[in-house]
Amino acid sequence: MKRLVLVAALLSGCSFIMPVPYDPAGGAALTDIAVQLDKVSCIDKDKNEWQKLVDDVRWLDVHAGWKEDPQTKTVNELYIAVQKARDGSTAYCDATIKLQKTRVQVLQKAWKGR
Repeated sequence: MKRLVLVAALLSGCSFIMPVPYDPAGGAALTDIAVQLDKVSCIDKDKNEWQKLVDDVRWLDVHAGWKEDPQTKTVNELYIAVQKARDGSTAYCDATIKLQKTRVQVLQKAWKGR
């Protein structure tokens, strides 16, 4: 019984000893997306800026899916929302971009401890 308790204690402590590794590619992509969300304009929709944002979010969406990351659904929703913001009215775009900035913060907090 004592061995069982010892083994259980050691196994439960593994998450502290061997945490989920940090993903530098995903972190860099999320940083780029956060910067781009601040740069894009809903009034003057520069196609190059918007296309770069959509491409980077798509890259992160595919990357998270391949890794089977727990945040894959959130990244996918970010991708869909950015496309709709690009194609929507100015008022819709402004509201959607504000929400997506919050979504990026949620992703950042979820990935922060890795």
